[in-house]
Amino acid sequence: MHRQRHQQGSLQVRQHGKRKMWALLYRDGSSRKYATLGLYSKLSKSQAEAKRDELLAEVNARNAKAPDPHITLGEFITGIALPFLRSKWKKSTAGTTENRIQHHLVEEFGETRLSDLGLKTLQVFLNAKAGSLSRSVVAHLRWDLHAIFKLAIAEGYATATRRRRYTHPGPRRQPRRG
Repeated sequence: MHRQRHQQGSLQVRQHGKRKMWALLYRDGSSRKYATLGLYSKLSKSQAEAKRDELLAEVNARNAKAPDPHITLGEFITGIALPFLRSKWKKSTAGTTENRIQHHLVEEFGETRLSDLGLKTLQVFLNAKAGSLSRSVVAHLRWDLHAIFKLAIAEGYATATRRRRYTHPGPRRQPRRG
């Protein structure tokens, strides 16, 4: 096991063909990495250093901390999941999805520890929502839960053995007219 390090990397000007580029050499875990930050002619040294600091802040944070076993679902969603998922969504998707996650998932399970959420609890939640919400919203909640727990597994907050499989609740029964 390597000791925890805080690094600044090595910011260099490198030749890429006929072009000079700002390059960053750094370590991520135990592997050596290389990142091109931009054209030497377009970025000043201070701009390249700012890009370096931004990239390495993420790497240092990822390497420095072990996952908190007592993190709540609300803390995980607001601190880890939403910032990560937001970068993958279009603006319109982010608006509706964040609202749905905050309104339904964080309000319901915000104070519940991530490790305490089991398949049965979440399936009961989806079944209850199926009684009052449209099939589409329930399906989106199911997809949101899947994405959140997939990220939790990838980040070490949950184990793959605890991977959850939810089923979509059946269609709502319409009362028969008599």
